[in-house]
Amino acid sequence: MNVLHVMNAAGTLPSPLADEMRRVLEATLQRHTAQLGLTGVDVALRVLPWGLPETGIHGFAPTGSYVELTVSPDNPEFLPGWRTELPATLAHELHHARRWRGPGYGRTLLEVLVTEGLAQHHERTERAGQAPLTRRPVSTGPPCGRGRGRCSRPATSGSRRGSTGPGHTACPAGPGTPWDSSWSATP
Repeated sequence: MNVLHVMNAAGTLPSPLADEMRRVLEATLQRHTAQLGLTGVDVALRVLPWGLPETGIHGFAPTGSYVELTVSPDNPEFLPGWRTELPATLAHELHHARRWRGPGYGRTLLEVLVTEGLAQHHERTERAGQAPLTRRPVSTGPPCGRGRGRCSRPATSGSRRGSTGPGHTACPAGPGTPWDSSWSATP
């Protein structure tokens, strides 16, 4: 038996959202544990401000019988993307739980890269063709500054880091910055 534990005693997640997340995660848990041949897995969903900035979600599978999902509903990226990212994260972490039961996560960089690649491959069924964040180009959207990518400066009031929208001021891209053609990573 596999069990989903939604830790929301403080009511941090509004009931309708918590109920919908439970339905989505229980279906995802059933689908992927059947596919991976996993039983005896506890999945804990908790609310903390430590989700990834890009999604408001974080996953962790430290053993073959426990998966932890952290959501940050106050993150502005959480609500628009949770229906894709949360099931994909659970699928990814369940794959790790399966690997922990044999052959293991990995002891070398190459083994870890293989494990992460396999977990990303496994999560693809939850993405409906959308690439995970790690497979998306770093420079997207309209260029700023000198046209070499998105701005890396801290956001101004009313905008986000990397934004080219309202409230954004263009990168100065002056001498000595990574956007300047004379800049070098080596001294």
